[in-house]
Amino acid sequence: MKDKLLTISIAAYNIESSLERTLLSLMPDGVPDDRLDLVIVDDGSSDGTAAIAESYAERFPDTVRLIRKTNGGYGSTVNTAIEAAKGKYFKLLDGDDAFDAEGLSGLTGFLEGVDTDLVISPFVYERRTVSGDRIIEKCDRHMDLQTVPVCMEQAQLSDGLMMFELCVRTAVLKRSGVRLTEKCFYTDNEYVMAAELYASDAVRYPVPVYRYSLGEEGQSMSIEGRRAHYDDKIRAAYGVFDIYESYISKFGDIQGARRFLADKTISTMVREVYVSTMIMDDPRSKRAELKTFDEDLRQNYPGIYAISSQSRLVEKTRSAGQLTYLVIAAKVLHDETRRTGAAGSALVRFAEYVAAACMIVQCRTIYMHLENLGMYVNRGTWLVMMAALAVCILFRRDGKAFPKVDRKTLLIAAALCIYACVFTMVDPVNRLRVIRCFSALILMIILARSKEGRQKTIEILRAFSNIMVVIAAVSLFCWIFGSTLHILPGTGFVNLDWSPTGEFVRRPTFIHIYYETQWTGWVTVPARNSGIFVEAPMAGFCCSMTLLVDYVLTGSYGKPRMWRTILLIVTIITTFSAVNYVFLMVFCAVIFSEDLQHYIKLSGAARAAVLTLSAAAVVIVSVMVYNKIKWGSGSVRFNDFVVGYNAWMQHPFFGGGFESLEYLQRFMPAWRHGYDVGFSNSPMEILAQGGIYLGSLYIYAFISGLVRALRRKERTAVITIVLFAYLFMFTVVPYQYITFFMLLMISSGYFCLEGGLKDAE
Repeated sequence: MKDKLLTISIAAYNIESSLERTLLSLMPDGVPDDRLDLVIVDDGSSDGTAAIAESYAERFPDTVRLIRKTNGGYGSTVNTAIEAAKGKYFKLLDGDDAFDAEGLSGLTGFLEGVDTDLVISPFVYERRTVSGDRIIEKCDRHMDLQTVPVCMEQAQLSDGLMMFELCVRTAVLKRSGVRLTEKCFYTDNEYVMAAELYASDAVRYPVPVYRYSLGEEGQSMSIEGRRAHYDDKIRAAYGVFDIYESYISKFGDIQGARRFLADKTISTMVREVYVSTMIMDDPRSKRAELKTFDEDLRQNYPGIYAISSQSRLVEKTRSAGQLTYLVIAAKVLHDETRRTGAAGSALVRFAEYVAAACMIVQCRTIYMHLENLGMYVNRGTWLVMMAALAVCILFRRDGKAFPKVDRKTLLIAAALCIYACVFTMVDPVNRLRVIRCFSALILMIILARSKEGRQKTIEILRAFSNIMVVIAAVSLFCWIFGSTLHILPGTGFVNLDWSPTGEFVRRPTFIHIYYETQWTGWVTVPARNSGIFVEAPMAGFCCSMTLLVDYVLTGSYGKPRMWRTILLIVTIITTFSAVNYVFLMVFCAVIFSEDLQHYIKLSGAARAAVLTLSAAAVVIVSVMVYNKIKWGSGSVRFNDFVVGYNAWMQHPFFGGGFESLEYLQRFMPAWRHGYDVGFSNSPMEILAQGGIYLGSLYIYAFISGLVRALRRKERTAVITIVLFAYLFMFTVVPYQYITFFMLLMISSGYFCLEGGLKDAE
């Protein structure tokens, strides 16, 4: 029998659906290369895996071998295959992956003409989307590696090694004496560590061989797989550490590329433990174990502890407070979901964006206040919002249906239904609007408490942010070239029911993507940038909320996109809204604070740009505050508190009518009639229209969230809540969906370790 050149170890456990595809990739012409030694290690499968393997072993007895064994985990299959290997070289292949036929054929020819310990080649990612499509991506990470054998210390490598890239001399693996951890997933990095430590030299084979599948159901590297096998990540990490420590004790320190590779493998394993903690349904549930793991490294593996700091994620998380940890975890979950090909079904992603768009439309856009159309837009937005939230509740992000809602969530929803019914019975004004608001709030609560609730609420906020960035860019362009420079002509007028006197007014429009609704009274800059909103403060509010979403709530600032930040800041400045200017100044102080500086790395130019814009805002806000006091608009804002208080005292428990502006106008002084009969702050509007009965929900949300943040000493969380409370107080957004969403997060302790939006089991 011809000597075998390459042993391919195929780990097989309950993979009858993919094993034949894997085997056929090794024999594209239906007959395997007689230089190959194909070892299928059946790890105690309970399906038809062994039968498929046996059929191939019977057809090709000189090439294919089946080894049956009791279940011992992935590491045990590799240990078994190494012991049984007949080939000069050894390569791993998972039973749900495949080889590239052309790459494998070329590799066997290459191996016949080379004498080296380690052959490193590119590989291919195959990501399966939820629609069934495959995205293929070549991964060639070692293009600078020499094409002739070179000693490991002098190899030109720019990244660590992965199992998919390696073909190892079998004698090296046997000589190392390394045995992978059994009854444990993720032990492939132990194999990598043994290969890179004990190999004497290496060479590059430039053609991809391994085809690594991602996004397949049941994979150990899927989000759900890593959640289920969290403990195995830690065991596998210690397995890598022990191999490293054993080598150091035998041979002393290591140098050059070998040191680089070992360090990369160690930092990767520690990082994987961190990632596995952060992608849990509740990332706080395992944080205590993560701290124990970290402390054990510091005390018992000081060298490995130091090496692991090469991972930026590990370094930043070690110094992170509770809020920052949650922010980092949200970003990690988002990135890992996309990396593993489980980015979510198109339906759910679409629903998330639709829900975000409804939040924006309902946040006092002009479309809600158009003559003859506003009522239909209002009701239509509610219906679409309800449908979008229902889709997010009923379907997982992989497209599968959810199980039933847990009992506690149903009790909360039922209690709110009763609460709303009582309010509609005692408040005869706008009962349909009460139903719309409470029904949207109930679905938001159910969504937040569903199995993937945390991730979906984050994705909806990201969608809100992305849409608002587009709106900000369009409005800024139109404001500069239309309202200010008059290069773009207006395309008509619309009639709105939003005006200081409450009567319909005509406002210019630019193809219905930008409107002029307010003016500064200045010659050089006559119009304020209000975008698609009824007034500039509302446009500023939504841009300010986008900054909060980007920098505090969703973890987007892991790699800050400064162009987004600068665009939003400039847009806020062009609104000439004093309320939002004050927010902007505090916000800029927050992102430069010590709490976030260890994570946000701003370039000198970006820092200078933000500081310049902040200084400009300080100057402009001072002028605007002076002008508001001088012209009387400031008096109107202060008077609203008096009006709201007097109206509240008239009906302190249930208020004078939900969303009834007419009720508030009855308490306004005579000098405001015909001048400004609008209302400018949310708290007093809620108390006046809904009394303490309705106001208690808002008070509870703010106070409970703030107390929790103070108790946990989360400075950034406190500032975030205070900033939103400030915007809420001086902007008319009492019943907007984005307000409900924020209050739900605040009251549930989203910002703090204790409590929080826990995903239902």
